Amino acid sequence: MLAWSVHLASSDYSPYRRDDLPHAAESVFAQPGEAQRTQQAQQILAETDRLLHELGDMPVIIAGDFNVPSPLDWDGSHRPAAQWPATDALLK
Repeated sequence: MLAWSVHLASSDYSPYRRDDLPHAAESVFAQPGEAQRTQQAQQILAETDRLLHELGDMPVIIAGDFNVPSPLDWDGSHRPAAQWPATDALLK
């Protein structure tokens, strides 16, 4: 098993700009902190792929403080609908 414990960047916490969603989502997701979290998530996934290629197929767990919301909480019913880039990268 490959397990990650991560703590992504916390600056520019985008949910504080919830009133800008969904009409200004591009601006919200372009904040430096949001871009940094997305890049960090992509780095974790790239390293995961490298390790799986080197070590063979195995279960992977990525857990920790992502500093991004779950899309399950931002589906438009209680909060504005939003697809958080770092979360989306990790869910795919």
